[in-house]
Amino acid sequence: QTLADRQAQRCIVENLRAIYGSQLRIVGEEGELGVEADGEEIVIRRPSETLLDQEWPGDLRLPLAELCVWVDPLDGTKEFTQGRYEYVSTLIGISQNGHPVAGVISEPYSQGQPGPGRLLWGCCLRDSKGTVPGVHVLGDPHWRRPTRPPGR
Repeated sequence: QTLADRQAQRCIVENLRAIYGSQLRIVGEEGELGVEADGEEIVIRRPSETLLDQEWPGDLRLPLAELCVWVDPLDGTKEFTQGRYEYVSTLIGISQNGHPVAGVISEPYSQGQPGPGRLLWGCCLRDSKGTVPGVHVLGDPHWRRPTRPPGR
């Protein structure tokens, strides 16, 4: 566990708590970190109101009390410490009543991608029309399973 692991987890957890409150159950790979851990102030960022408008089914809502968010803030810690950043990712899983329902993979240093890396997300629930969002690369209008980068 590195300082980067702890700070990344604090940033994710504190932002989720600021948005969803203490009712949302969060399990972080780095364990329980106090608000004052490592002494740095965390910047709270509000999510975009329109980010997923075109991709996420509008009527797919889940009760907060039934959810648990699983956070691996820095998957690839060894690669991170070796400066091999293209193999580093952040993983977030969401379960409802103990069953996996969605996940997010952020690859901030993904090579060959425009901008700040690649963001993938997927969901296995159906909306009222029976549509399953599937797996998606943010910014790509096609619903397709993304290719895995070499060496992953």
